[in-house]
Amino acid sequence: ISANCTDNPPTLAGAAQNPSNITVYINGVESGRTITTGASNIWSFTPAAPLAVGANTFQIVAEYKSGNM
Repeated sequence: ISANCTDNPPTLAGAAQNPSNITVYINGVESGRTITTGASNIWSFTPAAPLAVGANTFQIVAEYKSGNM
């Protein structure tokens, strides 16, 4: 998936099984963690610093309560 964004740093968001621990990797480096919240199992994450200009890669890993990823 390729996309252009105008927000820097961008806010990443999604939904996963509740409860889940979410780990966000940017360009292969762990950039932070968050958890799912609410009945809709939503999570969001905004990096602490702006991203480098150009292409960046994102990997989101959800670890469920059962230990499955």
